Amino acid sequence: MKFFILILAGAAMADPVPSPPPEAEDRILSHCRSLSHIISSGNWHNTSNIPFFRVLPPETFRERAEYLGLDEHIDLKAIGHWIHRATVHPLRPVLIEVGGGYGRVIEYLMQEYHHADLLTFEHVPTYARMLENRFGDFENVRVFARGFMERIPRFRRGYLRADAIFFLWSTFIEFNHREQRSVARRIKRLLRSEGVAFIDLPVNDESGGLGKMIINGSAVGDEVSHNVNGRVWHGFIPTSNYLHEMMEGAGLKCLDEIHSTLHNAPPPTPPHPHT
Repeated sequence: MKFFILILAGAAMADPVPSPPPEAEDRILSHCRSLSHIISSGNWHNTSNIPFFRVLPPETFRERAEYLGLDEHIDLKAIGHWIHRATVHPLRPVLIEVGGGYGRVIEYLMQEYHHADLLTFEHVPTYARMLENRFGDFENVRVFARGFMERIPRFRRGYLRADAIFFLWSTFIEFNHREQRSVARRIKRLLRSEGVAFIDLPVNDESGGLGKMIINGSAVGDEVSHNVNGRVWHGFIPTSNYLHEMMEGAGLKCLDEIHSTLHNAPPPTPPHPHT
C-alpha cells in the first residue's frame, strides 16, 4: 500500500494568492462537471461514518497499524523535520490531530514533543471517551469530543491557533469533496503564520492497498465505500492536482510531498483508514 503526505504552509511562508487566470476558471468548471456523477452516487458526509466506527474495537486499528508499520510511526518520522521546524521556536507549541482514534499519534507526539500542547479532535463517542480515559490526566493533552468542522473551542483563554495540524492515516478522505474545501479553509484559519499542516492520502494503484472497496472514479478523485455487516464507510480521495488546487485556493502553500510505501499485501481484516 502506498501513500503520500502533502505538507502545507501557513500565511508567513505562503506567497500571496493571486486572482485565478481565465484558464483556472475553466479548469474549475471542468472539475464541477467531473464531480456531477459523484454527487449523484450518494449523499454522505463526515458524520455518516460514525456508526461504522462505533462497532469497531480499538484492537482492529492496532492490528492494522502493526501490519502496515504505522505502529512504528513511519509516517510521523517521515515528516519529523517539518514538525521540528514548526515547533522549534514557540515556547509552548500547539499541535492538533484530527481523528484521534485509539491514540497512536498523540502517544508519539507526547514522547517527541513533550513541551507542546497536544489537542485531538475525535467525533466518535466511544473513541473520544477512550482517549479521555487514556490521556485525560496529562496536563498538556486535550481531547475534544467533536468533529473538526464543529464550533472551534477556546483555548488558553483565547481563540485556538495551531503550529501544526495533522490529518494522518487518511482522516482527510473521510470528508466528502464539498467538505474538503471547507476543511482547507478551516486549516488556513487555525494555522499560525509559521504553521505547517500535513495531509496523508492513500494511493490506489496496482498494489491493491485499498483492499476490496467499491470505487467510483472521476477526473478529480475517487469516491470509495466499504461495507462491514451493513455499516458503510465512505471516503473521497482527491487526485494530487485537485488537492493542490483545493489547498492553494484556501490560501495555503504546498511545500512538499512525501511518498512512501507500507506493507503491500492486504491483511485478512478489512482496511480502516482512521487514526
